[in-house]
Amino acid sequence: MTDATKLFRSGKRYRGFAPAGGRYVPVGLTIYPVNNKEIRLRHIFPSKVGEGIKEGDVLYVLVEDDKRLVAEIRVLGREERGVLASLDFVTEDKRKLPRVNVENLLDIEATVTCGDKKYSGKLVDLSLSSISFRTGEILPTGECELSIRYRGMNVRLRGRVVRSQEDLTVLEVLSGNNDMVELLQKVYSDLFLKSQRSS
Repeated sequence: MTDATKLFRSGKRYRGFAPAGGRYVPVGLTIYPVNNKEIRLRHIFPSKVGEGIKEGDVLYVLVEDDKRLVAEIRVLGREERGVLASLDFVTEDKRKLPRVNVENLLDIEATVTCGDKKYSGKLVDLSLSSISFRTGEILPTGECELSIRYRGMNVRLRGRVVRSQEDLTVLEVLSGNNDMVELLQKVYSDLFLKSQRSS
């Protein structure tokens, strides 16, 4: 469904992610469809993120009605009545959600097992397809097992270390996506709550 008038309810609050400071952060926003391709964004919260949104920026909106959809919208410009944007596409593929930063916001522990060696650390950011974390060590490239502990969840994944330098390691997720969806939902909710409390 790429008809904005059918996808969004006029005046409804949505949750999403907007670019700020080189990363994506959670936002709340009210959407008003203008026509089948264009929408107007208003009441973007936190307001300092909303004020920084500019033409060409891409935002991701969670549409949680019958199906959980991800809408990608592109900012066309600012108007007196809000931010005008176009609906680029809609998908059920959660991998389209942006990488979100959790470092210094949420305390998410990770243990990586590569062969017979274990590394412990904290998550820096994550998406459905990859995870970055700090262990204080350089990990070997190749396949590993990853265990993530957060708020009573213990998610086990199979992944591949694609880059490890100084103390930052990037792991591509190979399997365990169903558990990742549940983890990401908790992370998104907690990030939204944290951003509302801090504003």
